[in-house]
Amino acid sequence: MKFKSLQTKLVIIFGLCIFISTGAAVVHQILSAKSAANFVTNSSNEFTADAAKAQLLDKAKAIGLYVRAELEVALDAARSMADVFAGVKDQSVNLKIDRNQINGILRTALSRNETFVGTYTCWEPNALDKSDELHVSAEGHDKTGRFIPYWSRDKDGKIGLVPLEDYENHDKHENGVRKGDYYLLTRERKKECAIDPYPYPIHDKIVWITSLVAPIVSDRVFYGIAGVDMRLDFIQSVVEKINATLYGGAGSIAAVQGASRRSVITGFWQQSAANPN
Repeated sequence: MKFKSLQTKLVIIFGLCIFISTGAAVVHQILSAKSAANFVTNSSNEFTADAAKAQLLDKAKAIGLYVRAELEVALDAARSMADVFAGVKDQSVNLKIDRNQINGILRTALSRNETFVGTYTCWEPNALDKSDELHVSAEGHDKTGRFIPYWSRDKDGKIGLVPLEDYENHDKHENGVRKGDYYLLTRERKKECAIDPYPYPIHDKIVWITSLVAPIVSDRVFYGIAGVDMRLDFIQSVVEKINATLYGGAGSIAAVQGASRRSVITGFWQQSAANPN
């Protein structure tokens, strides 16, 4: 191509430069806009995910506090009963209550607390009233005659009385908890104990429970225990009710058992909650 003059050449050259520069700028703007849109979309998704995670964790913390409060109620009940029963052996109190009256206290504590699955006391041989031989195989007693009543509630709310089992049993469950830890550990430590989850027969069914136990002690002498059992499935039932309300089931909260074997509540996030489409 031949140009008639230098002026024409310059116009053509500068025009091409301007066109190329403008085109490059437009392409840059398009790419920048697309990048910005992706950034905004990604940021929005991240913000949504972070917000959802925060909500799940808040829910999990709330459930954890609720469960803790329920366990503290159980431990307070065990502690209160142990303090009352210790009055039998405390010379300054000299409380006069018999086995039937103690049974009444245990049954009342169970009937008034729906989250309790069992209330009980277990005394050392002849420690209560020195009359174990008169109660051999009686209701709420075994062949030793020791005072070991276990009041329990089934899932239908029926309350019954049987003797405690395995209170002197040192054999271990698969999770390492001794079968008699609710009694043995409290006796060994002479302190309040929260027993790790373990299976226990309640109304002819094996139920996973945790025990909150307090020692009956007077003048540093151990006489027995008072305790409250709670089903582990009451924790799971709370979790399931919360899960049903979380993002149509996309978000979930689960009860898990940590390395220390203590039950905890943890929040989990599923990606579909952040990107439902």
